[in-house]
Amino acid sequence: MSTKINGSVSLINGFESKGEVNFVLSQINGALDCTNGKFINEDSIALNCNGSTISGAVFLKNGFESKGEVDFTSSNIGSLECTGGKFLNEKTALSFNSAKINGMVFLNDGFESNGEIDFISAEITGNLDCGNGKFSAKLSEKSLNFEGARIDKSVFLNNNFESNGIIDFGYSQIGNTLELSKLNIKGNFILTSAKINVIWIDDNFWEKKDFGNIQLDGLLYEHLDIK
Repeated sequence: MSTKINGSVSLINGFESKGEVNFVLSQINGALDCTNGKFINEDSIALNCNGSTISGAVFLKNGFESKGEVDFTSSNIGSLECTGGKFLNEKTALSFNSAKINGMVFLNDGFESNGEIDFISAEITGNLDCGNGKFSAKLSEKSLNFEGARIDKSVFLNNNFESNGIIDFGYSQIGNTLELSKLNIKGNFILTSAKINVIWIDDNFWEKKDFGNIQLDGLLYEHLDIK
């Protein structure tokens, strides 16, 4: 807790914890690599980096698995790679609430969650890629929550993206493109008062049988592209 590490941290390939791993308010002058690590603290916090500063990338990918919350609330990090990671917690599975990510965010290609993915009021300077990710929550709860977030580049919900639960981008800002294509959504989609440069939608987006409703009140966009 409140540790300074002049280098990278590796908790990888066969690493397994039972109980909370705590980096609260820590400064890591390098990467935090948890590739293929397992973090178990069911119904509590499995990996706690609340308020941390990590100058390099955070890797929670390729076999990474958490049973319990992964918490990066109010952190400041480099890029975030969760490709192929599994985040399992019935309430909040992964939290970057009010965090700053100075690069890309990958929640894609085999990413799975059971519980809310919380990026409320987060800042992301690169793209957000959720392509081929699977996000699950109860239909009445949020599976993917970017309310009030600022994403400087593009957001990709594509390539067999799946969501069960509410997707919330209300009051968010997306500097480039929001792509909605080749996806399967069960639940509501909130874009209330969002500001988006380009919205890119495939031609069968509105034909989804299990799609709940889309909330567009106050949405501002520059271009709408339907293909």
